[in-house]
Amino acid sequence: MKKTKFQQKFSANYKKYRNKYQLPLWNKVLSFLVGASTSICVYLTFFQRHIVSKRFVLYALLIGIPAGFASCLVTKKIIAPIIKRLDKQLRIFSIFSAVVFAVIVLVNISVPPVYNLIPETDLDINLSVIETTYNDEPLRLLWIKNRQGYIHFSNLEIYGDLEYDGKHLLFPSGQDVGIHWRGAVGPYTEIAFREPARTQEIVVEWGDEKPVSFSLNSADSSIEYEEQLDGTTNVIIPLHTPVAFVLYLPFILAFIFAGGFAILSIMLLLVNMPLTKKKQDHKNRHWLLYSLPMIFIWTFILMVFWPGILTNDGLGQWTQAETGIYNNWQSTIYSLLIWVLMRIWHTPAVVALLQIISLAVVVAYGLLLFEKQGIRPIITAIIHTYLRILMIFFRFTAVPS
Repeated sequence: MKKTKFQQKFSANYKKYRNKYQLPLWNKVLSFLVGASTSICVYLTFFQRHIVSKRFVLYALLIGIPAGFASCLVTKKIIAPIIKRLDKQLRIFSIFSAVVFAVIVLVNISVPPVYNLIPETDLDINLSVIETTYNDEPLRLLWIKNRQGYIHFSNLEIYGDLEYDGKHLLFPSGQDVGIHWRGAVGPYTEIAFREPARTQEIVVEWGDEKPVSFSLNSADSSIEYEEQLDGTTNVIIPLHTPVAFVLYLPFILAFIFAGGFAILSIMLLLVNMPLTKKKQDHKNRHWLLYSLPMIFIWTFILMVFWPGILTNDGLGQWTQAETGIYNNWQSTIYSLLIWVLMRIWHTPAVVALLQIISLAVVVAYGLLLFEKQGIRPIITAIIHTYLRILMIFFRFTAVPS
């Protein structure tokens, strides 16, 4: 049967684009592995829960699939042409260096295991709530959580009288209380109580380990104490449980593969990119183009966390500026600067705004100097974008910590 002109044209165009964009098998396999590794890292880091969620698996795939296609394009346009120009020793050195850098990054982050493969264990908390006076608050259980998040109180088996105030469990005095939970805990679990007014002992039994007694009022080095702004103290009991190394391997291998590929791409791109060009003079408007986006984005972040985030050191410096009683535990000069800013606007946000404006102007001026010295605009644009994104995670504190 004779083909029509449309069929002939379609067939010719198909062969043309197939030959142009046809990828070798190794490229397809590499892209698939990068996409799969990205999905594994994203899922294990952000989306793991006590049960396997189809929706979260889909989210991880929606991130991994574009990463696979992007790696395919990067391999075709960047890695493959550059690798072909290198001799065998340089190829091996480049790949080895990328893997080493990925491992260095890996050892500096928290590696999540595959929680769903961790064997379930039993957690038992036993205590005799001491007799208290009429004015004393009942013993308050704040939370129990592991690396997967907070364990809902409905999943606990509790023996004894209790009250629920919408956030915490309250146990009246003069009774024996038992709390039981069974599940996969991961490498770290914590139990948090509000520090009681009187001495209170609790006994924690974790799986097959021996029961351990804790005093919620003693200065125990194995217990963490967090003072709250309302004057109360949270007593946090950390529990560390060994996890088989094999359960860490999926994330380790996926991170090394995906991270190594990304690092190798960046290395080869930077090595073959001319970083400088002929020096040029730029008008002063350029520093505004750099500073205004940073000021806008960082101010938006400040508005989200308004009026800023006060750390313990920051709260101490703010108190010094309020009372006029200074010490050298923190920077006295900075405390005096806070005192001056408080006369302009009595809110921690004014300190964060000063940080935003000063940092944006300094960075913009530095990037402009780079361009004047001949650094290519693409390099300064990458630095600029990196700093804008970095502050989303760093967040501005009202005073330095």
